[in-house]
Amino acid sequence: MKKFVFSLQSWYDMQLSLEKQHKMQIGMIEAKIMACRDELLELSRGFDKTKYEYTGEVSIGMAVHRAGHYGAFFDGTKAAMAEVMEQILKLEEEKEQWMKKLVLVRRDIKLLEKLRESQYCDYLEEVKKHQDKFVDDLVSYRVTIS
Repeated sequence: MKKFVFSLQSWYDMQLSLEKQHKMQIGMIEAKIMACRDELLELSRGFDKTKYEYTGEVSIGMAVHRAGHYGAFFDGTKAAMAEVMEQILKLEEEKEQWMKKLVLVRRDIKLLEKLRESQYCDYLEEVKKHQDKFVDDLVSYRVTIS
């Protein structure tokens, strides 16, 4: 009897490959998100440190132009933080889209696995019928000879 061959094996292999690609893409996006969060944390620390310095200098008195420099720094840091937050949101949306694609691929893989199992059961039934027929032929041949 011939060996079992799943009729949609190439499609199944392609879906597995797509699953790997999607997982890799999601991993890269998560790495970018973590880098952005680290950058945001650094900006926040710098902002807090400078704010602490600013309050210390204000309490003892400072020149107006020096306060202007602090103000420009605070505005620039807030803008940079907002930009990083926006980038994180875009990456989160992109990750969500890839997750949806991954779910669809996983659903297809599960469907193909069920179909493969069904075809394999049919194959086993066919093998059993073939073996039963062989045994019947063998027994009937022996009875005929004796």
